[in-house]
Amino acid sequence: MSKFYTVDEAATYLGLTPQTLRNWDKAGKIDCVRDPGSNYRLFSEDELNAIKRTVKPKVAPRSNNVKDAFELSTVADLKRLIAKTHRIVRDYDGRSSIIERFDELTKLFLLHVNFNGELNTFMQDVDVFAKKVRVLYKEFLSHLPVTPPANYEKINLNNQCIFSVFDYLSRYGLNNISGDVRGLIYEEMIKDIFEKGDNQQFFTPSPVVSFMSNLICTLTSGSICDPASGTGGFLINLVKNCSEFNDFTAFEIDERLAWVSGINLEMHGCKIYKSIYLPNGGTLGMDANKYKNTFDAIITNPPFGSDYSDSKGLLQYELGVGKSSRRRGVLFIERCLQFLKVGGYLAIIIDDGVLNHVSNEDVRKLITHQSQLLAVVSLPATTFMPYASVESSILIMRKVSNQDTNFNTFFALAENVGKKNNGDEDYIYDNAGQEVLKNDLVAIQEQWNRHIKGHKIHPSNSCYVSNIYETFQGDGMPSFRLDFAFHHYSREIVRNTLKKHRNKLVQLTELCLEINEPLLPAKEIPDQTILYTGLANIESNSEIYSQIHTPTNSIKSTVKKYKKGDVLFSKMRPNLRKCVAVTHDDNGYCSSECVVFRPNKEIINERMLSAILRSDFVYGQIVHLITGIGRPRVSIKDLRSIMIPIPSDSNKSKSMTNYIATIKKSDDLKNKSDELLRQAVDHQINSTNNLVNELLL
Repeated sequence: MSKFYTVDEAATYLGLTPQTLRNWDKAGKIDCVRDPGSNYRLFSEDELNAIKRTVKPKVAPRSNNVKDAFELSTVADLKRLIAKTHRIVRDYDGRSSIIERFDELTKLFLLHVNFNGELNTFMQDVDVFAKKVRVLYKEFLSHLPVTPPANYEKINLNNQCIFSVFDYLSRYGLNNISGDVRGLIYEEMIKDIFEKGDNQQFFTPSPVVSFMSNLICTLTSGSICDPASGTGGFLINLVKNCSEFNDFTAFEIDERLAWVSGINLEMHGCKIYKSIYLPNGGTLGMDANKYKNTFDAIITNPPFGSDYSDSKGLLQYELGVGKSSRRRGVLFIERCLQFLKVGGYLAIIIDDGVLNHVSNEDVRKLITHQSQLLAVVSLPATTFMPYASVESSILIMRKVSNQDTNFNTFFALAENVGKKNNGDEDYIYDNAGQEVLKNDLVAIQEQWNRHIKGHKIHPSNSCYVSNIYETFQGDGMPSFRLDFAFHHYSREIVRNTLKKHRNKLVQLTELCLEINEPLLPAKEIPDQTILYTGLANIESNSEIYSQIHTPTNSIKSTVKKYKKGDVLFSKMRPNLRKCVAVTHDDNGYCSSECVVFRPNKEIINERMLSAILRSDFVYGQIVHLITGIGRPRVSIKDLRSIMIPIPSDSNKSKSMTNYIATIKKSDDLKNKSDELLRQAVDHQINSTNNLVNELLL
């Protein structure tokens, strides 16, 4: 009985396109039957063999002159070129998946960018050309420093498909595209395949890749490794932008990705590289032991969401001995330190639980015993969106043979890395009107460069330096935390103040009452208007706030009543220092995210209390107590225990006089700045008008 083929299978069998067979069927040039269930065309093997004996795919004569090719000029052109080749393979091999098409196109593009001129001379016969391509591919593989997976040892496409892809590619020249064309081709192919769906775990956002690469380049040179390379993004960035490294190694537990990493390095013109497939446990397995004390630098974003439970493998690690399993991200830290030479540098992304959770204290002790912790850069929870919302940080470490406590760690907090909460890219406009990613890492890198050159870093809520060992001694806390909040510079201010002036401090609750008069406006007083102060109506680090006439029906959440002389403190995002003394005569209502304090004015007035609550001294008492990802806040319980300096009768008046004078100076500077801006705008308008008037003379 004759075998039957679908239209895609039949097209592949004949070396034609599926659409050609559909057209022949409509014209009566070929017989087919219909599947009784789906009504799809089915072609018998006997019919196809009869067609194959009489039909040979036609090949149009081609010019071998490169000048006849249409030159592409932009990356967008390149994307369209790649998309078209995917469609060609799909048409000639309809049974293939997108990953399989990627595999086959990788092989063809490797030959196209390396042997395009040589191959063009054979494009007069389909079978002759395809044979030449297969031979050339085997020769090419024999010279690569990476061993291909079995699926990559030969080209699996049919002759007509091979010819059609090269026939299409030969029409276009790539000479007008600036940059590394081979690298651009492969980057675009990878983006189309691996930055989708389930494969996103292999990718780190490009702003983070660039930032980590730039930091490691400022520290060392020589050999560098990514022990969880994915598609090789970190190493490729270094090949393209940093000349300090000359020997690249990629490790991967996934065979396809190990190959992709190697080919990516090859396509980007890397001279010395290895991409190594480690199937038995990957980098954490026993097979990787031979790479200990090998590399000058390591850069990586390892998987930290799963457990490693190989009983023998765990015995290789201080952090694994006596455990039935351990998080991979934890073990990767120790493994990377094992791979480094003494004095080598590590740039790694870890989840913040490693830095602050009580269960990982042994990890933190290993980090501080075996390395200098040079930098901790906290990343926003949106970094890996839309695929994961995770609090994570970048660590920069230097491996040492003996513990060193006499150095400062660079701490930074990035609130934006170019991602919105839904994972879309987040753009802003620069001074030149150009669209750029909203990315704090650029400014942090500038501060890092100043730090490593020995310049003083002015401490701020986003960047500071600290000797972590002095913080541990000052706190005496057993948790041994390494996160940004725990070592915040304002905590040192608190420690020094407590040492010198503890007898002059009292808890906040001893100085004021906490007023809690809640109201649900839309339900309790509908169809009215109230004076409302939301968090947006309170300026950061300022005495300025506003009361807004607001319809009660528009306020769906609970509010709190306040009156003149009260103090409003925002417990949400306390780093913004939103705290003001109420000066309006009319009572108002504030957001439920505010705490309303009513100070004992015999001890302290509202203006002085609000200023103290905005200070580094108070922030240093709560910064390590702030919790939450998208809406970080401090609890009312922790606020109540804040220590406040008691003003004595003798210095109360003098201190307020000095404070008011400083505020006035600040206001004068703001007014002067506003006036200068107005003058600049007027000057620009006048310049434009003068130009027109002169032209009209």
